[in-house]
Amino acid sequence: MKGIALIVTFIVANVLWANDVLINEVKSLRNSLSYQDPAKQELTLRLADLYFNGAIGQNGETESSAKATTYQKNALRLYKEVYTGKNGMKAIDGEASIKVAFQIARIQERLGMGNESIPYYEKVLQSSLSTSLLKKQSALALADYWEKKDNWKNSLKYYNQSIQFCKMDDTCNYVRYRKAWLHYKIGELAPAIENMRLSLWDKKGQIREQSLRDFIVFISNDTTEGFEELKEIESLSKKINRPGLLRDLAEAFYTAGNRKAGTNVLAHINSKKPNFYYNIRLMEEFYGFRSWDDVDQYLSAVENESIADVPVDEKESKEIVKIFRRIIVQLDAESKQNSQAKPYLKRSIETYLKHFPRDEMRKKMQEGWLAVVDDNNEKIEKLKTWIVEGLQNDESPKDIRQLRQTRLSLAQKEKLVDIEIEESLALSEMEVVSPNERREFQYVAARAYYGQKNYDNALPIFKKLASQGANASQADKWAILSQNLVLDIYNTQKNYQGIIDQVNSWKKNSSLQANSGELSNEMQSMIGIAKKATFEKAVVGGESQESLATFYQYCMNNEETEKSCSNAKVLAVKLQDQEKLVKILEKLGDKKALMNEYELMGRFASAAKLHEELEAKELKTDLELNLKVALLYELANDQINRKKTYERIVSIIKKNKAIPEQYEALIFQNLKEMGMIDVASLSLPWKKEKILGMADEMEWNKSSKVTKNIIMNEGKYTGPAWARYVLQEVESLDQKQRAITFYGRNSQSKFKKRVTAIEKMMSKAQSYLDGSNLETRIYLLNILESAYSDFSQEILNSPIPDNVPAEMISQVKDSLAQMAQPFIEVKDKYSKLKVEQIAQITDEKLKTKVMNLENQKVANYSSLIQPWEQSFLSADVKKIETVKVAKINNEIKKLEENPLNPEALLSLENIYQESDHKRLSSYFKMRREKINDTQQEAKL
Repeated sequence: MKGIALIVTFIVANVLWANDVLINEVKSLRNSLSYQDPAKQELTLRLADLYFNGAIGQNGETESSAKATTYQKNALRLYKEVYTGKNGMKAIDGEASIKVAFQIARIQERLGMGNESIPYYEKVLQSSLSTSLLKKQSALALADYWEKKDNWKNSLKYYNQSIQFCKMDDTCNYVRYRKAWLHYKIGELAPAIENMRLSLWDKKGQIREQSLRDFIVFISNDTTEGFEELKEIESLSKKINRPGLLRDLAEAFYTAGNRKAGTNVLAHINSKKPNFYYNIRLMEEFYGFRSWDDVDQYLSAVENESIADVPVDEKESKEIVKIFRRIIVQLDAESKQNSQAKPYLKRSIETYLKHFPRDEMRKKMQEGWLAVVDDNNEKIEKLKTWIVEGLQNDESPKDIRQLRQTRLSLAQKEKLVDIEIEESLALSEMEVVSPNERREFQYVAARAYYGQKNYDNALPIFKKLASQGANASQADKWAILSQNLVLDIYNTQKNYQGIIDQVNSWKKNSSLQANSGELSNEMQSMIGIAKKATFEKAVVGGESQESLATFYQYCMNNEETEKSCSNAKVLAVKLQDQEKLVKILEKLGDKKALMNEYELMGRFASAAKLHEELEAKELKTDLELNLKVALLYELANDQINRKKTYERIVSIIKKNKAIPEQYEALIFQNLKEMGMIDVASLSLPWKKEKILGMADEMEWNKSSKVTKNIIMNEGKYTGPAWARYVLQEVESLDQKQRAITFYGRNSQSKFKKRVTAIEKMMSKAQSYLDGSNLETRIYLLNILESAYSDFSQEILNSPIPDNVPAEMISQVKDSLAQMAQPFIEVKDKYSKLKVEQIAQITDEKLKTKVMNLENQKVANYSSLIQPWEQSFLSADVKKIETVKVAKINNEIKKLEENPLNPEALLSLENIYQESDHKRLSSYFKMRREKINDTQQEAKL
């Protein structure tokens, strides 16, 4: 190819070189001739022709180079010299002058000297010597000149002249073509169309392209609906096999502003062979006419096209895009005032996006679609499609994000939770999302799961978001919200340990704890929730030590007081945590319950004091209650308060004037143990035997008028004091009767006096015999036996006066014997009674004592009376050994921990039993047996 180019260049260069050589040769030859030489005119013409030809290129057009211009000017100068006859030459004439004139005109025209060329062209045109060719060319030149001057009428005149010299050649067609344009410019459309129709074919019968194009333009400017034009062009297109002419016609109509005709032509074309481009064009045109049925027809056709139907031709494809966009823009504007346009706008955008998924306007189209559609659910479904398409078409993550966020927002409005979750999770995984935004989207997803009560999916996300609060120096909004919802989920699930752990994870973060303001309030709220969770955990924790510890702590800290203290109390009882139970009761001020617990755990004095505090009114009248309190004080070894309690008991007894039989022995025993039996005690409504016994012992210990009257007025044995008083009284009478002698003067009256005295003594002794005890009775019988024995013996031993005759002595003795006999008989009776009484003695000690008196002369029987071996009034309270006291205290400590400890109760029972504190031993025995009974009932 390079070699061929070099050869061509060489040939052209040599041709130009040869012309220059010839010009120089002719020029040299011409210059060598004289002015008068006839050959000079011919050489001048020859040289002018060479210059003219040298300015003409291979294509027949004048060269535009400076050299060519110089050649033309040289040629013009030489032609004019010959034409006018200068430089000694004769002016040329005849037919030759016509040709020179034509050349002069041509060169002037080409040098831009159009005005100067007109006379020459006119001369050629008017001369009879001119050939038809020269006339035709001159007419054409003049027509062209005046056309350029916009003098279309003059131009048309010369075109009409030029056409006279045509013989159906191409020039004629050209003239008709130019005439058509002049008529068109003048506004004479019909002759313009006709002339252009006549210029369509060249002399070979081939279509002239430019004429064809302009013909279509001309007929498109006619006022018509296009059907006749359509028919003509369709026939022409078939003739020359150019189906595209109809489309050109349509476009020409559109260009001319005759959209109706253009649309009719285009619709005809599309009816023959529908295609994407025509459909969209027609849709636009019919929209312009507001022919909605036609719009719907062609929009439907476009909708049914596939993406493969989009023209491959880039230009046509771009045109389709432009048309589509125009339609959408117009529909968008109209839809704001005319709701009828909305469905078409919606469908148009959908179709556009379908066929141009990668279009640069895709985002704006989507925005327009979303704006025109009212149904959020439809929007949500469409957005899903767009997202899938966007991912397939590698749309920018930023655009995908916007679609997802829009879909998310709509799903939230419509409460479509599954979609809300889907999009928020997808957004949270996009790289274009900032860390804070990612946390927000994660929260949105978790919140949606939460709304569905899908805690299995919500909880991990919330916990992850909330973990920032456990690890960061500042918890963000999502951490706080998530933390609260984690706590709420755990609360719903009754996962109280989860709540506690979750709150603790934040509490461990000292940075969060140091914060103030809103976060501080949040922390306090969470801590409060954790406390409630701790409480609820304890509630569901059953009868466990952990639950008890929680309730106890809350109770002590005045938190959830009503429930915590109540629950703690119940658990403390069930779990036998006496220490906590007591502290709870103390906290609650439940003195009544404390009173019971104090007793059970061995804090007897405290229990007793609470009885006195709580039951002060009852204690004024309730004997049993006082006995209980007294027992508690006794168990506490608080003798002072025990005695005070019994003083209250004594007051109640006095007021009631009665002592319940079942409590008399107990009360009496306690009064004895406390040394509270005194003369005043005798006024209490004891049983008579007890009063007499008390009075007798009191009288024995310290005589008083009251006690003596009590025992002596009874008339029977009350005790040692009574016996002593009886014996003293009888012995006193015995001594008095013994002191009366009946010897000597007035012996008879004295004897009577003596008898009276002994009978008095006997009567007194006799009155006590039945009421005496066995010992006293024996002593009284001894006194009587002795008194009558001695009296009878004293009678028998009465001295016989000296003046009694001897014979009378025997009689006197008999008389004395008779006198003594009754008294001997009395003595024998008492002696017999004494023997009988002695026989009844079962007490060997007493029996020995009495038997030993038989051979003795007792001066004072009352001295033989001994006090009771065991005091009736004072109790022998045995002190508990120190070792046992320590053991008691140790067992009490066990009761403090577990009041129902059976081993401790049994041990205390035994210790008091061994220490001869039977009453206290019985108390613990009773408690132990009660526990056993309760356990047995529980088993049943």
